[in-house]
Amino acid sequence: MVRDYRQRRNPLTSGTSCADLQEGFQKFHAAELDSAGDHRIAMAFAVASLAADGPCAIEGAEAASVSFPEFYSTLRQIAR
Repeated sequence: MVRDYRQRRNPLTSGTSCADLQEGFQKFHAAELDSAGDHRIAMAFAVASLAADGPCAIEGAEAASVSFPEFYSTLRQIAR
């Protein structure tokens, strides 16, 4: 329940609506996002940030290391 709320609330701060999320991104804006310390949310926001029109900051991004310590280095390699 909390995770779903975070996933829906955070994109709203970037100018993306919940309807956009359900139908696919139309435009994802640069934003400050909060993972709430949840590794799954941190990783989802990191991937979504690749499509943003500017830089995104993810509070609690280090939480990704709980389940995938090499996540950010792997993401950098894939995103090249």
